Amino acid sequence: MREQTLACYASDLYEKLYMNHKEVLCSSKDQPESSLVSQWQTQWLDPVLDILSGSDQTHKTHVTEYILPKLLKYGIQTMEYCITKLDLELKNSCSSDQSSAVGKLGALMMCLRRARCLGLLKVDEHNKQSENVLLGVAEFSTVQQALSCRDDQVRIDAFSFVCESHRTTETVSSKELELVKFFLPLNLNSQKPSFRQSLLSLLKKLLNRLEESKALLTKCLEAQQTKNTELTATKQILEDYQDFYKWLKELLFGNLFPGAAYTRRTTCLSGLCLLVDIGYPDRQFLDTEQFYLLITCLDDSFEDNKLAALKVLSSYLDLYGFEEQKRLEELLNRALGLLSSTKPQDSTSAAYIFRFLLKCSNIYGCLECLSTELDTPHIEAMEVPDNTHTGRSLLLLCKLVSVLNEQLVIAETSLLRAASEKPIYHTLHCIRYLLSDVDLRLIPKQYSCKWRDVLCVLIGKTFRCAKLVSPIVHSSSPEGNVPDDAVGDLNSSFLEGMLVLEEGTGLTEQIPQYLVVCCWRSIKEVSLLLGHVTLSAPIKCSDEDDDEEQGALLTFEQILEVGQFFTTQLLESKHRGAFELAHTGFVQLCDMLWRSNFAKLHTLPVEWLQKIMVDIKSDSPESRLCATRRSAGVPFYVQALVTTEPVCAGRKGFKSAMEELLQLSLGPLETTTNDNSKVHAMNILRALYKDTRLSQDVMPYTADGVKAAILGFKSQIWAVRNSATLLMSSLMTRIFGVKRSRDESALSKKNCQTGRTFFHQYPSLYQFLLNQLIEASQDIGDMEQMHLHPALYPVLMILGRLFPSVMEGTDTGFSLVEFIPHIVRCSSCPVLKTRLMAARALQPLVTQENVVSLLRDMLSDIPTDHSAPVIQSHVHGLLLQVDEGLFPIVSKRVNSDVKSPTQLLPMWHERCWIIKVSEHSTIQRNSYMHSVLCTFFPIQLYTHIVLYSFTHTLSYTALHTLSYTALHTACLIQHYTHSPIQFYTQTVLYLKPQIEYGHNISCVLGVSTYSEIGKILGSGKKYFGVICKASMGRFVKIIYCQINLFSSKKTDEDLTVKVFTQLYELLLKSSGSEQSSILQLSCAEVLKQNTAKLLEDPENILGELTFSFWEIAINLLQEDDIEVKDTVADIFCELNKDVRISVQPALALDWLIREMVRIHGNRNKHGCWMTLTNWSKKESVLIPEPGDRLFDRSEMNTYREDDVLQKLLAKHTSDVAFWNEESQTN
Repeated sequence: MREQTLACYASDLYEKLYMNHKEVLCSSKDQPESSLVSQWQTQWLDPVLDILSGSDQTHKTHVTEYILPKLLKYGIQTMEYCITKLDLELKNSCSSDQSSAVGKLGALMMCLRRARCLGLLKVDEHNKQSENVLLGVAEFSTVQQALSCRDDQVRIDAFSFVCESHRTTETVSSKELELVKFFLPLNLNSQKPSFRQSLLSLLKKLLNRLEESKALLTKCLEAQQTKNTELTATKQILEDYQDFYKWLKELLFGNLFPGAAYTRRTTCLSGLCLLVDIGYPDRQFLDTEQFYLLITCLDDSFEDNKLAALKVLSSYLDLYGFEEQKRLEELLNRALGLLSSTKPQDSTSAAYIFRFLLKCSNIYGCLECLSTELDTPHIEAMEVPDNTHTGRSLLLLCKLVSVLNEQLVIAETSLLRAASEKPIYHTLHCIRYLLSDVDLRLIPKQYSCKWRDVLCVLIGKTFRCAKLVSPIVHSSSPEGNVPDDAVGDLNSSFLEGMLVLEEGTGLTEQIPQYLVVCCWRSIKEVSLLLGHVTLSAPIKCSDEDDDEEQGALLTFEQILEVGQFFTTQLLESKHRGAFELAHTGFVQLCDMLWRSNFAKLHTLPVEWLQKIMVDIKSDSPESRLCATRRSAGVPFYVQALVTTEPVCAGRKGFKSAMEELLQLSLGPLETTTNDNSKVHAMNILRALYKDTRLSQDVMPYTADGVKAAILGFKSQIWAVRNSATLLMSSLMTRIFGVKRSRDESALSKKNCQTGRTFFHQYPSLYQFLLNQLIEASQDIGDMEQMHLHPALYPVLMILGRLFPSVMEGTDTGFSLVEFIPHIVRCSSCPVLKTRLMAARALQPLVTQENVVSLLRDMLSDIPTDHSAPVIQSHVHGLLLQVDEGLFPIVSKRVNSDVKSPTQLLPMWHERCWIIKVSEHSTIQRNSYMHSVLCTFFPIQLYTHIVLYSFTHTLSYTALHTLSYTALHTACLIQHYTHSPIQFYTQTVLYLKPQIEYGHNISCVLGVSTYSEIGKILGSGKKYFGVICKASMGRFVKIIYCQINLFSSKKTDEDLTVKVFTQLYELLLKSSGSEQSSILQLSCAEVLKQNTAKLLEDPENILGELTFSFWEIAINLLQEDDIEVKDTVADIFCELNKDVRISVQPALALDWLIREMVRIHGNRNKHGCWMTLTNWSKKESVLIPEPGDRLFDRSEMNTYREDDVLQKLLAKHTSDVAFWNEESQTN
């Protein structure tokens, strides 16, 4: 069941087995029926429940998806047994074993969720009358506990159990609505996108269920009015629904407060969109404050939130409109003002404000006053369009084109002034968004002439803009380039004033940054705008066409000009941002051309493709194609032309291009200084092989691509070798899939193929790879000359992705045995990387039949006497091949053959000198040790060798080598012995002097028992001070045992406070937002493991200092690392031993502050009051940004919300104040 491909078949087998067993038991009459049922349930249901309660997420997912539904539907007794057993085990679970309790709770919620979705939980009168039990099976407190559990999946399953139902018309009870009200406020700020998506999906199901059940209840209510029955209950349910709608709306709007995290804002806005989708908005849906709150969301830094806010506003405007003319004028002026901003994100804000305004009919008068005359006499003569969305869009477009013209005038004077005062890309961005909301093919005929004139002027201005900024983005070094032409004829007074401004704002060094951002964003907007217009607007292709009748807005000549623009940008631009976005616009143009019914348009992509192939083949020194930067936009140009070609046409252009490119790539190796044709061909092939739209089309050309890449490694020209490396990388992804693991030694099986499958799919590669390997392995171990064959690495990389087939050896045409001697020969290579790759490539070549003989041959190559001439790299290479290549095969042998490798025991014993001789490297000893384990040695001999190795390693190697041999040995001793404390003691005593010098001993701490280390180091001030100064991640974990030892002894009170103050300073420094998550997690572990000493302080040793530790805990609970917050949330369970389930951080923040007030409020009310007050006075630390900084590179916690903390502090401060008043009264 752990394998995705086998899970469905295994579940079918499991179903057949338990059904047959049930039939056999039912036919038996030797035992009572209850005993037989109990036996069957124990045998078939308990294993499933154990898996659901376990920690193996993959196993649990497959069982939940394939087996659990079948079992639950098998009979009502099966469902009752599962729920009853899990509920009983949950109640009996001890508080010390939280993981087990969480597992039982998760399994229970999963069973309840599945049972309800399958319709197995029926709602009857008994269930309706029970207030504390939902549907007669789940206690209210248990479900509420699951809704606050720290585990995300448990919370989602519990929420699904509440929201989902087999019948969408099933009434939602008041208890279910109460649980929803408990769950939603705590989970609006979840950091995981998958959790937020699941939450919104379930909320949508709940709202749909509310609406459908509401419609049914309303219908029943109308029928009941005549019968006069159950009126009160039905009306109460409908009132509960309406109250819930109001509560949900207020909750979502209330969480859109200033300073709310992105995750909270996007969840709330998405929830409001769900309310819009069900048709909830009425006249009271938005009050004035909420309406303006949504308008402020149009300034959100995330476009998804802008879009959601616009959707909610639009739904309201469509029904009720917006009457405040003055407010609309202010918004219009604000959006026009944003067109002069130097911040890139303001362009999107202005665009969404314009989109909102165009939906308001009252804005028509303002737009009519703002419309200005354009550079063509035809527009002036046209009548003003009517007050429709298209008419308002045309008026606003005229205004934006006028603003664009003013900005271009400034840019022509000085591009630097335009970048710092009037960036062009804002206006272009707003125009593009405006046109995206208008269907240009449905323009009314009476206004098509005006639209055509406006678009004509707009296209001319976009070309004018591109001409101005092209010198920057076409420069060989566009980043930081400020050419003299960009400064223009700026007078001295402007320059002096700008310098004075920059001295105060820190913008002196950002002038090139502003310039390049302005230029490449302008090119980006021009490209996207032209692509959209050419794709959306109707085109006039001949003089005979009546464009007035057909509403044509573009001409064939304009299409040619646009095509020439894209060609220039993609072939000459050097800025990646510019040509990547130009590619997007060019794709839209090509898509339109390939599908055009006009021959003049349809043949343009073919002509352009032929022309670029001629330019690539010519390899002229004067070519405008960029040979650096991975050929810049050339691959994007060809990619756009071939990917948009319709499949139904046979992709003739693609096939022709692939053949020509492969012919260039497989051409003879050049010895000249450049070979730009081959470089361009390989870079283009790389882009085509990576494109998912061509995944099936490129497969016939994959083998030739591999050959071209491997042969490219042999070139004398660096540019060709670099392109071959990139091409090889894309081919590996195309053949074996996207890499799922960063570790090369632990590749996922999904990234591998059997050797038989690979060579059957690419048969021409068999002899090619073999020839290249033979050539590369010749004289590879020659120590006199250091030479690495260029083709060796790619060949080994391919062979390392293969694994043996069950039919290996049956196909004589592709015998993998031919590769073995050449792979083994690579073990003598002096380069470590080559030996590692050769060891991994050996595995798919060896079968179970010849593994022992091959192992014997390898050991024979290792001398038995260390005094004999030995090549260290060769010995290490052989040991690596035994470890990496032969061990996986040996481990899969059947039991009858297990003794075969142990026949080599004498050969291994004769070569023990490898770990005994101190001159040999640590990695060589490590390889020998692991190889011994691979061959199933007797544990007694192995332990003897390990202990011998460890003793000599500590004697002759430096401390950092422990991570290779000593650490590996420690793991093995811990695995094979029952008491590893002796080893730990020896290790820590050896490392004790190293601690005084602050050396890193994390390699040993990772496997050691911290309490034992703490006892060995002692509780003296010396070592405690050294530990406090260390400030390392795992090093801090050792503090908890030091605190226990230190506080258990009678020491001077001043010394105690001094030591704990030193600890506080260390934790405060290590827990800041600027620190790594490892350090923060270590601090959280210290607080969790020392909760009684640091936070509760029952003996009042720390005094006011304990509140400082509480502050660290509260701050860590608001960090952005999930594991850190979960660890701090566990502190609540340490403070309340009766709590068995850890709560989520959002709830733990409230409860921890409450616990601090409960613990310290009685004995130190003043300190508790002052602590809460001081926390409330603290302002959030904001890193000031110098002036109009374009990009923020400062460290910040994006999930911390000070407003939430302030509300909690206000609540608990009032509780303390109430206690003080009550105590004074008493």
